[in-house]
Amino acid sequence: MKNIWCDRMVCDGEQAWMTGANFNALFSLDFNTKMYEFISGFPSVPIMDYRVNLVCMKVKDELFFFPDWGKYIWIYHMASKTFEKIILNNPQGVRVLIGMVFYCNHCIYAFSNGLEQIIEISVSQKEVTGVYSMSEYIQESGITRISSEGCVVNENIYFTIPEKNLVCEFSTKTKTILGFPLDGNIVPQTICHDGKNFWMTGKTKEIVKWNKEKNKVVSVYSFPAVVGWFESRNGVFLEDIESERCPVPMFRWSVKVKDKIWFIPYVANKIIYIDKNTCEIGICDIMGEYEDEKSWNRADKVKYCFECIVRERFIFLYSYKNRRYLLIDTITNAAQMVDIELTEESSKKLFRFIRENKECMMECNNIKVFDMLWNFDKNEGENAVHFGKYIWEKLSEERA
Repeated sequence: MKNIWCDRMVCDGEQAWMTGANFNALFSLDFNTKMYEFISGFPSVPIMDYRVNLVCMKVKDELFFFPDWGKYIWIYHMASKTFEKIILNNPQGVRVLIGMVFYCNHCIYAFSNGLEQIIEISVSQKEVTGVYSMSEYIQESGITRISSEGCVVNENIYFTIPEKNLVCEFSTKTKTILGFPLDGNIVPQTICHDGKNFWMTGKTKEIVKWNKEKNKVVSVYSFPAVVGWFESRNGVFLEDIESERCPVPMFRWSVKVKDKIWFIPYVANKIIYIDKNTCEIGICDIMGEYEDEKSWNRADKVKYCFECIVRERFIFLYSYKNRRYLLIDTITNAAQMVDIELTEESSKKLFRFIRENKECMMECNNIKVFDMLWNFDKNEGENAVHFGKYIWEKLSEERA
C-alpha cells in the first residue's frame, strides 16, 4: 500500500501523523525513510469508510482528530497508545465538516461548516467548553464544500467568507466575531498573515494585500499572464488563461515560508508565490502536473491537497492527478515526486487488525476492501483462505 490519500497531516520534525481520507486509520510517516507505519484503527469504527476524520492536530503528546462525516472528536494519547472521544452535540445528524482547527490559549478552536459553529475544546479537560455560532455570516451565502481558510494572529483567528466578500475576526478572548467587508468583489478564499498585512486570493486573477488596522486593501497584484485555471465547460475541457474571473476559487491554501507566501491551487494551472518584500510573483511549474482532457475527467476535479510544512522549508502536497505526493523546495523552487509506502511489518499488523475486526469491515460497502485483502493474501498463505471463506459465508448469510 502506498500514497494514502489524506486531507491534512500534522508534522513535527521528521515525522507526521495522519488518517486516510478513504482509509479511516491512524498512520505515522517518516520523512527520512519515506515509509508509513500503521498505528491503529479507531475503536468500534470501520476502517474502510470515507472522510470520517478530516484534519488532525498535535498538542504535546496527544493527537486530536476532527470529523467530516464522522460523529466524534477523537484523541489519541501517544504515551499510553489509547483513544478517547468527545461527543459533539449534533441532534440533526448533519455532516459536521470541520475544515480547519487552531490552537490558541490552551484551547483548540474547530470550525464546523455543517453545524455553523466554532467549537472550543479545552486541551486539559478534553471536553467542549464553548460553542459560538457562525450562522449570521454563512447562512444564505451559498457556502460550498470548500471550507474557508484562516490564520491566527495574537489572540484572534481570521477567516474568510468568500460569498460575502468578507474577512472575519474571531476573538478567543471575548468569543465574538467581527466582520470586515472588502473593497471590490474579491471573493476571498485564501488568507495569510506576514506579521503586518494579510494576503488573499479568490476568484479573480490577483493577489490582494489588506491591512486590518486601516481596514483597507492597500495593494493589488495581477497574476502573470500564463496563470489561469482548468475546468470542464459544457462538457469540454479547457485551460482558461483569458477570462478574468474563475467560477470557483483558483487557490485553496496559502502558506508563508520565510519571506514568501505560497498559493496552492484548487483548480489553478500553476503554483505561485509572492515575495512579501519585493512583491514579485513567481511560478513553480511542475513536470507531469499539467492537465488534459483525459486526466481532468476524474471525480476529484481538484489539483492538490496541502498536507504540511516539513523542516520549515518544504511544502508537502498530495496530487489528485497522479495520486502521489510532491515535496516542493521553497528555496530552489524545485519539486520532487515522492512515493510513501507502508512498511512490511505494518502491512502485517494492518492485516491482523482487519482480520481481528472483520465484523467492522463487513459494515463497509467498498470493493477496495477486497482489492486490499487480495494484495495481503499473497503473504498470508493458508490463513488468508480461511479469512476469505469467512467473508464468503457472511455475504451468503446476508443474501439468504
